[in-house]
Amino acid sequence: PERLGRNSVDAQLTPYWGDRCGPGETSPVRLTFLGGSSAGGAYQFSKEPAAFFPALLHRALCERFPEQAFETTNPAQGGRNSYSFSRHAETILGLDPPDLVVAYLGVNEYTQNQPLTRKELEANEASPARHELGRWARRSRLLVGASLVARPAESTGGKRVSEVPPADFEENLRLLHKALGSIP
Repeated sequence: PERLGRNSVDAQLTPYWGDRCGPGETSPVRLTFLGGSSAGGAYQFSKEPAAFFPALLHRALCERFPEQAFETTNPAQGGRNSYSFSRHAETILGLDPPDLVVAYLGVNEYTQNQPLTRKELEANEASPARHELGRWARRSRLLVGASLVARPAESTGGKRVSEVPPADFEENLRLLHKALGSIP
């Protein structure tokens, strides 16, 4: 799959969960859910995607309107935020353009794991050499472990910022809105 930023959950375009119901000859109403683990399935329930509200809503619609076909996809996944979806909305939503998008965003916007915002981290990773070195380092358990210990070190000054601060969140929503408007 296409590389979609530093966050490993962005690397998969395949929906976390999807289903279809209704008559086969009927053109389906397509629904797509965007969000983090609250919409896609928290890690504790990763093997039970049907327990989350997108699947519950899908089943409720199928039962209430049996004469209508519904096709639901859910690329929501733990760790995804407005940055993830706004930068790659056309790719994610373009797989099968939806008739309705439900975006449950905001939960992962203010996670403070890094001294840089998500946008700044992406800009820093623009170099191909840095990308290859980072990919190699993420595969090394020793280096990953060492990075966890070193994170709060003086190199960051202990500073933590929101992954997606309010100004970036607003920009991301505008980009997402623009991408949704371009869907045929």
